[in-house]
Amino acid sequence: MVALTDAQWQQLVILTIGDEVTTAYPIGVLLANQALWWGKNDELSYDPELRYLYAKRDAAGIVLGAVRDQVDKTVGPLRIAYAKRGDTLRAMIAATTIEIDERFRQNAADGPVVGIITVTAPAAPPFPYTPDANDSQYIGDVYKPLTTPQ
Repeated sequence: MVALTDAQWQQLVILTIGDEVTTAYPIGVLLANQALWWGKNDELSYDPELRYLYAKRDAAGIVLGAVRDQVDKTVGPLRIAYAKRGDTLRAMIAATTIEIDERFRQNAADGPVVGIITVTAPAAPPFPYTPDANDSQYIGDVYKPLTTPQ
């Protein structure tokens, strides 16, 4: 799998949500504010996919703000359902929040195992004339004893 660049992740967010062209933002509200919704989550640069999810949720909120006043229109026999865009964006924000929570659960499950060792190996006497690796004089290396044999 090829790693994506920041620009490619940003483009993926815009393609996933769909940009909204307004009179205030003729190039699109997401494209005009790209540095804002992407840069907001700089601390997540260690995990690009998690950063993408946060940016996607933030960008969906920005587009939702741009379309919140739109209402359905009927022009002759044609009915245009503008209000559905807001419902779709709210559902996308909720689904992305669930994805983020799942990602945190996965990361927590992948963490280190920490605990107290309660069972140790039995200390058995070595065979005659062989070094005991558990003997403290060897400090973990049976070939370099602290004392010389007599």
